[in-house]
Amino acid sequence: MSCWKSVLIGVSMGWTRRPRFLLTQLFAAMIVLAFSASAPAQTIIGTVRSQVLDPSGAVVPNARVNMTDQKTGVAVKITTSSASRYSLPSLIPGLSEVDVERGGFENFSKRDISVVANQDNAADARLELDSATRSRTDFGCLGVLRTRRISLSAHAIGRI
Repeated sequence: MSCWKSVLIGVSMGWTRRPRFLLTQLFAAMIVLAFSASAPAQTIIGTVRSQVLDPSGAVVPNARVNMTDQKTGVAVKITTSSASRYSLPSLIPGLSEVDVERGGFENFSKRDISVVANQDNAADARLELDSATRSRTDFGCLGVLRTRRISLSAHAIGRI
């Protein structure tokens, strides 16, 4: 009889309350999971989206872009599109350096570009013509001008 008495006391003391307690805990856990699943994920990376232009503002396709994290030295390389744009996702926030190279132009380098997490950061580059291209362009223009002057002078002499 004492065994049955302890079982009856156990039932009346907590065994019947236990399922109710478990249901309450399960319901609370479901509420916590529901609200945590709807919270947006925080990322710790930044993106650089930019373009490369020449001195006149025209696009420079197929330029080689090298972005280097100044703290870690990790480098990411990419080539600009036909529209002269590039995008470097998944960069570590901090200060970076960008180097741009393209044949016929001087190399472009810029330090201390700030990469901020959860943002599109810009690092536009404007390339200058290299000295060989600049001198060929200047010489070509002068040659055309001299040719016109000579032909005008000969025409004027023929009339006199």
